Parts: sequence; structure tokens; C-alpha cells
Amino acid sequence: FLESLEDKLENEGERRPRPPPLWSTLLSTFMLFRDKRLCLLMFLPLYSGFQQEFLSGEYTKSYVTCALGIHFVGYVMICFSAMTALCSLLYGKISKYTGRAALYALGAAIHFSCVVVFLLWHPNTNQLPVFFVLSGLWGMSDAVWQTQNNEAGLQWMVCRVWVM
Repeated sequence: FLESLEDKLENEGERRPRPPPLWSTLLSTFMLFRDKRLCLLMFLPLYSGFQQEFLSGEYTKSYVTCALGIHFVGYVMICFSAMTALCSLLYGKISKYTGRAALYALGAAIHFSCVVVFLLWHPNTNQLPVFFVLSGLWGMSDAVWQTQNNEAGLQWMVCRVWVM
């Protein structure tokens, strides 16, 4: 129910500033790739997406559904999401004291240990708590990537804007 910006500018007799041409925007985007920090920073969201896909796709299909049945997939994912949410709050507070590198090391260690368990473990219906523990541990490490990647990217963009 708000008046559009174009109508307001026309009523005041002002012209709307023209956006920069498309080629200029594309060129400035590609110029950002000269910064090595940005090139290295791109791998963190990529890894975050891959690890989330593994849990939501492969773990639920190959481990949970085969051993427990499809009716347990939701419960396992609830455990993962709850741990991600709780640990995101915790890591946001902790990162002020420990720094980002320590949390990345914690997340990588948890992920590595979970991957080793996934490679060596043979799922069994009698091991119901293990499915939830692994999902919760994966959620703990996912919280590191979610909170720290967003914070690192935001800080990089703010610094980049100030430099420009």
C-alpha cells in the first residue's frame, strides 16, 4: 500500500538515477577475483553445501532409511536441526573469546570423525541412538560452518566496501 518510488520521483519532478550498465557490473564482479582472499573464501560455502547435501541426501537414504525405515528420517533430521540451532547460538557467543580458527578446527575435527565413523560403521536397527548421535554431531559441526562462514563473508564485504 506504499507509493512506488517511480511515482514519487515523477511527482517531485526528479529523474531516477540510471543503473550502471550491465557490462560495468560484470566487469567489476570479475575484478573481485583478483583478490586471493575472496578466491579462498569461496571454498567455505561450497564445502558447507556439500556437507549439508551429504547429510540430507546420502545419510538419510543410505543409512537411516535402509536400517530404520523412512519413518525415522524426520526424527533424525530434527535432531540435526536442533543441534545446529543450539550450537549456532553457542558458537556465536564463544567465537568472541576463542576466535574463528579454533571453531573451524573444532568443526573440521567433528566432521572428520563423523566421516571415519560413516566409513567404518555398519548400520544396525539395534543401534538406534547411534543414528541420532551422529546426526547431532554433524549438526554441531554444521553450526560452525553456518555461523562462521556468514560472519567471515560479512566482515570481508564490509572491509572491501570501506576500501573502495
